[in-house]
Amino acid sequence: MKEFLKSVFSDVDNQGSSKRIATFIILLLIVFTVIGVEFFHATFQAQIWEDLKYTFWLCLGFITSEKFTNRRPDVTSNVEGIVGGRPDDREPKK
Repeated sequence: MKEFLKSVFSDVDNQGSSKRIATFIILLLIVFTVIGVEFFHATFQAQIWEDLKYTFWLCLGFITSEKFTNRRPDVTSNVEGIVGGRPDDREPKK
């Protein structure tokens, strides 16, 4: 269970992701808000609900972008075929 939770809150490089933790906290706030409204008849301004909803979607967008930004140790490699290397940095073909 500990490994599962660690993998849930880790990014593609197996480092802790503050974006995922923030998204989880906002999700908990949304759940507690819904429980408060439904079971305890609490009243909230509509703006609070909208702000939580949009912040949650924003965090999900950041998490999605993590999947496509795998950090490589050497982005400007001289090896052909590596994305990010400039053509003028490559060694000439013989």
